[in-house]
Amino acid sequence: MAAWLLILVGLAVVVVVVAVVALAWVLSGRAKPGGAINPPNDAAVQRAHGQSSHSQTMNHGNPGPGI
Repeated sequence: MAAWLLILVGLAVVVVVVAVVALAWVLSGRAKPGGAINPPNDAAVQRAHGQSSHSQTMNHGNPGPGI
């Protein structure tokens, strides 16, 4: 009996944690109504886009004018 009670309490804790994370996600402004990340609002997405452009230049160099 105690084992089942422990399992149920554990599941309840998981549900509460997921609910709090979902609420924080929505209130942080990162999510748009469809549930996806809104890239213009997301600093991490903006950093990744800037980094990918920088990395391409670093990896391939400046190609200069075409031949």
